[in-house]
Amino acid sequence: MGWLANIFTNKTKDWFYSQLPIENTPGNPEVKILNPNEEYLSIILKSMRIVNVRKGLAKFYATVHSHIEVAHLAGKPASFNYVTTPGNLEKLDGARIDRVVNLNRRLLGPVPYRGADVKMEVGLFSIKEADLAAPFINLLSGMSSLGGVSFISTALPYIKPLEDGIALLTGSNDDTVLEIGINIELDKVKTGYFVVIRANKDEINAGDLIIDKEDFRLVGKDGNAIEDYPYMVFEISSAKDRDDWFNIPDVSASYNKLQEEVQKGNYNNASDALKAFKRIVYTSPDLLLKDGKTIYEKVEMDTTDILKAMQTSAASGFKLRNLSEFSLQ
Repeated sequence: MGWLANIFTNKTKDWFYSQLPIENTPGNPEVKILNPNEEYLSIILKSMRIVNVRKGLAKFYATVHSHIEVAHLAGKPASFNYVTTPGNLEKLDGARIDRVVNLNRRLLGPVPYRGADVKMEVGLFSIKEADLAAPFINLLSGMSSLGGVSFISTALPYIKPLEDGIALLTGSNDDTVLEIGINIELDKVKTGYFVVIRANKDEINAGDLIIDKEDFRLVGKDGNAIEDYPYMVFEISSAKDRDDWFNIPDVSASYNKLQEEVQKGNYNNASDALKAFKRIVYTSPDLLLKDGKTIYEKVEMDTTDILKAMQTSAASGFKLRNLSEFSLQ
């Protein structure tokens, strides 16, 4: 599967993992099974807690790594890797590691949900400080930011170097501790809030856990914080539309080419560019087909009017509106 598989096989125990009841989560979010090719999927790490695993004066970095695979139009799964070193967690004293951090970090999405299994590995590590630890972690973090977790075409070039880098960082070194993690394949993707806790299943009851609406930390029914175990809280959500569609690299590039030909006043080239734009939005791995059709219909309407004007006028300076001004509604 991904970079975390061997670590989980060798180092993990039988940890608690569960979805929480709706009434125990912020905002009472809708809980449902996602329908393939109808919705966009997002996975967000909301918060995490780490507890004392080191004694004395040792320093370490708390680092979250995720590897998520989703079905892709090409038939081969698309992989998204994310590495984070939150500023308020960097270089902690071993004696003062006990804390909850509100991350709200996007691990995936929004991406089209195509069905099939969603494979998910997320690990929270503490890595003992060494001369190269900080720059190496920052390098990986920067690479994952460039690759992104929303656009398949952008993420592709970074898959292999990120996986290799993370494997080196979190491999067999005794100075690296997997605080908590999850390695799971979701055959039916359900929305809602989920928790994974480094505790025996028999010690925890999901109905007794509540997510605080302010900072997403875990508390008990008595209102007291859950303090004895490391944990992570994440949310799986869906949306019918994606608000950032105009930033999809292949869609944006194709539209810019269309805009360029329109501004040049070249009717034939502009017509060809419109056809190329149609192919892109209909087949983009980052768009649902329904949205691709909607986008094309609106762009075609504007472009057709301009093409007609180009045929009947010697004037130049025609211009399409900005792509972001088109609405999916």
